[in-house]
Amino acid sequence: AELALKDSEERLRLVISSAPIIMFAFDRRGVFTFFDGRKLADTGLRPGEVVGRSLFELYPDRLDVLQSVRGRAVGAEG
Repeated sequence: AELALKDSEERLRLVISSAPIIMFAFDRRGVFTFFDGRKLADTGLRPGEVVGRSLFELYPDRLDVLQSVRGRAVGAEG
């Protein structure tokens, strides 16, 4: 079962890293907990450069992005 789980995790990692999009997740404070995908190369960033950093740190001048994220986070909380 452990070997099957590792195999499944590796396949998922491969799918995500080769997907033609950017997939991300962040916590309630706006800190990225996940950042990957093939389109990430277009940004000049690597996953290790983003995970652990704040959305507000990366996009301080993009009020539209920050407001959109805040609105969705509040909406998701109910």
